[in-house]
Amino acid sequence: MRAIPARYRSPLAVAVALLGLSAASSFHVPLLPEITRSLDLSVGDVGVFATVFAVGRLAADLPAGRLIDARGASATLAGGAVALGLGTAVLTAADARGWLLASASVIGVGSALANTSGMAYFSTISSNRRRAKSMSVYAVGLLGGQAIGPAVSGLLEGLGGWRVATGAVPLLVLAIGVVLWAFGPRRTSQSAARPAGEGEGVTVLSAGARVILGLVPFAVSFGLIGVGQTLVPVIGAVEHDLRPAVIGTVLGIAGVARLVGALLAGVVADRKSRKSALVPGLVLQAAGIGMVQLLPTVPGWVAATVVMSAASYGVVIGATVLGDGVPRDELGRRLGRYRLVGDLGFVAGPAAAAHFLGQGQNASMLGLASGLLMVAAILVVIGVPETHEQQRTVFNRGARPYNRLHTVRTTSQEPPCD
Repeated sequence: MRAIPARYRSPLAVAVALLGLSAASSFHVPLLPEITRSLDLSVGDVGVFATVFAVGRLAADLPAGRLIDARGASATLAGGAVALGLGTAVLTAADARGWLLASASVIGVGSALANTSGMAYFSTISSNRRRAKSMSVYAVGLLGGQAIGPAVSGLLEGLGGWRVATGAVPLLVLAIGVVLWAFGPRRTSQSAARPAGEGEGVTVLSAGARVILGLVPFAVSFGLIGVGQTLVPVIGAVEHDLRPAVIGTVLGIAGVARLVGALLAGVVADRKSRKSALVPGLVLQAAGIGMVQLLPTVPGWVAATVVMSAASYGVVIGATVLGDGVPRDELGRRLGRYRLVGDLGFVAGPAAAAHFLGQGQNASMLGLASGLLMVAAILVVIGVPETHEQQRTVFNRGARPYNRLHTVRTTSQEPPCD
């Protein structure tokens, strides 16, 4: 790490920490059936665990944003690491349903703290012209951890059982703490922390634009989780008679496509404009969901799964726009609300999918998810101004008064990130 230039050490340390914490928060996913079996619980408790985990995330989203504004992103990230380590330690020692569900809530809180602080940190370490690429690093850490975590925990479970797998998380958290302590960011003054090129002022999105932007994480999460990770596997198994190994392989390919899509979107958003990345992504994700119904074959199912996953980067680009258009002393709270809305979609998507599956109305679920994404795309075109500093004049010329960007002077208050 010492061979790495000093200006890259802290971002790299945070990226590694986010990768590890994202993996830690998903360690339990493949283990839940075995955990419930060994504790003599019902299969339905797997769903209860997932629900309590989601409630923990929802409950922590807003406090995470306030904590970032008050104490900084690295302190909040460290808090997320502690919560994940504690929650997984409780899970490892659990011998009853109550302890199992208590661990789920704490792990959910840790996940919210880690994800929100990582988003805030990478949203503020770069100038406007490079912010989207910086947010792509956040996406790689988050999505990479989500892919690595279940694979590693499954391997450890096969070697020594589920308690060995979950018991590895506190050790992982300890290692992450050492990395952050040695190479992580330190709190600095506002002038020292502000990236080059952003010293004169910040552009502020109107309240209407922020409301519209908030629809993006809900629609993307609703479609990705409700269709891509709930309905699509069921369709593959029931309608196409595919084996779990085949479905898992396709979902793995889709996960790689999410990483590639996020990286390419970051490049487009920085080189061209935010909206030229965000709007096509929303439309393409809607199209991928529609392909599930329009192409009722195995190749069509595979193509639809990959397309909708590759285009599901809207949450990251939307957060980039917030980073462009919100003063730093408010960014944590705004991102907390932004993530809260996304987590609501995270919960509502599978719930809606379960309802429509029970009614045998897959097409209705697909239409609802596609419709939400198209509505979000149209509203972004109409109501969210371009925030890329090189494109503001071109895109915002003639914009309606409620849709304009306003420039304000920054204050000397300490930034929400380090």
